[in-house]
Parts: sequence; structure tokens; C-alpha cells
Amino acid sequence: MTNELHSIATVATDRPARYAKQLTQHFGKKATTIWDSEAEKGDVSFAPEEGSARVELTCEEGALMMNLWTTPENLERFEHVVGGHVERFGVRDELVVSWHQVIHRAWHQVIHRAWHQVIHRAWHQVIRRYMPSPQAATAPSETRKC
Repeated sequence: MTNELHSIATVATDRPARYAKQLTQHFGKKATTIWDSEAEKGDVSFAPEEGSARVELTCEEGALMMNLWTTPENLERFEHVVGGHVERFGVRDELVVSWHQVIHRAWHQVIHRAWHQVIHRAWHQVIRRYMPSPQAATAPSETRKC
């Protein structure tokens, strides 16, 4: 996929493998899915006609980790679809899914440079507006006689 975005969610649960397996089985009707019960890892890959997305499921002590990769136009939709299914499957356990977009190093550098330029310009505007210039501070004041 081009222009792919990455979003992650950590879902607190005592039964991460149960929910990951249930998710892969459920989406197996519309997507290519893999569930490895020994490694407690799964993968859901949605076809381009479904919007092209991939979800990696990893079970950890007390949490289900979900990594989602998709295009910018599909990100919110797949976060809603995948997260909504997990919350419905885990309604008795009161599961909550909260997605956070990952900013990769290359994007972080671009954002950092842009932010630095904005701050630099703003700082110079403040200095020009509120700080007297060195010439104004040393120039003799003129007094007019009436």
C-alpha cells in the first residue's frame, strides 16, 4: 500500500488469546486470516475491494495488542470496524479499544523541522514587536521646542 498509516491499540484483558482468535475467525469470512495458537499471534488482511488494511494481533500478559496498517482514507473506518468488533465480543469484560496513530521516524523529523520553523518565525515576530532594536536604545532622544 502507498501512503500507509500505522495505528496501534492496547486492549487490557485477562483473555487476549480468546479475543484475538475470535476476531480472526469472525473476519475470516471477508478477509485472509491467520491464527497461530502456539505463538498466540494473528493476522487479518482485508482485500483491496474491502479497502486494503492489515491488522496484526499479538497477545501479551494482560493485553491484546493490535497494529493496523492502511491508507489515510481508510484509517478511521478500519479503527472503528476492528475496535467495534473487539468491544462487542468483550462486552461482558467491558473491553475498551483506543487507537493511537504511530508517527514513524521519517514523519517525526519532517514534523519536527516544520515545528521548529514555526517557533523560530513566531519568536522573531515577538522580538521585533516587543523588544526595542539596539539602535533605538542607543540613539539620543529628540526633543522638540515649541
